[in-house]
Amino acid sequence: MGPDSCNRYGSIFEQLRSELGYADYLGALQKHRLTLLHNPRLLMVSSFLVDYPFVDRLYPKSLDVIAHLRQLGPIVILSDGDVVFSPRKVRDYGTLSKVVC
Repeated sequence: MGPDSCNRYGSIFEQLRSELGYADYLGALQKHRLTLLHNPRLLMVSSFLVDYPFVDRLYPKSLDVIAHLRQLGPIVILSDGDVVFSPRKVRDYGTLSKVVC
């Protein structure tokens, strides 16, 4: 999308994060879209964000730690409240019991 577009998105993202108290990647993209109404590459960015393989970005051995902790009791994730990505992350990890937003 280019450096100018990237910087504009970053500014919108940080403004929303400050207002909402959580990271709203898609909300920032929606606002950014208003300045790029006729740019079809924005649809690719949206798909990239929604389909991003967060599970590939886990800390090393984190699933081993969760598996060990699961033997001690239920596992809970405390989330910042993102209603799109948090449930997808839990679904994709497949080892967690509950999400609390």
